[in-house]
Order: sequence, then structure tokens, then C-alpha cells
Amino acid sequence: MSDNDAFSILLNRMNHQDRMLEEIRIHQSELKEKLDTHIQLEEGVKPSIDELIAVLQGSKMIGRLVIWACSFVGAVWAAIAWARNHIDVKL
Repeated sequence: MSDNDAFSILLNRMNHQDRMLEEIRIHQSELKEKLDTHIQLEEGVKPSIDELIAVLQGSKMIGRLVIWACSFVGAVWAAIAWARNHIDVKL
């Protein structure tokens, strides 16, 4: 292989690298545009998502409260029913 052949191969590879770098730059700029669009959309939607999260957490708390209250009322009701059947009060 002569020096001219090696030099032409090297130039061909360098030219190919330039094209690849240009393609990478184009893809990066497209990705940046998509990311900017996503960030702008996120700014508009974030308050709604935060509100939904707060509602979900509140509903979990209400659910636990209802379950606890129903359990307590059921236990009291069972105690009253047992007392009516087993305790005879004569006045």
C-alpha cells in the first residue's frame, strides 16, 4: 500500500466522521426541541398532577377512617347484640 492510498483512506474516514458528527448534531437539536416542548407541556400539567396526588392521598386517609369507623361501629353493635341475648335485666 502506497502512501497515497493510505492518505486517501484516511481522508475518506475523516470525511465520514464529519458526516456522522453532523448527523449527531442534527439529532441532538431535534431531541432538544422535543425536550423543550415536553418541559413546556409539563409546566402546564404539573399543577393538575399535584392536585390529583393530593386528592389520592386524601382519599386513602378517608378510606382508612371509614374502615376504622365501620370496624368500631360493628364491634359496638356486636357487643350490644350479645348483651341483649345474654344479659337479663330485671327491674
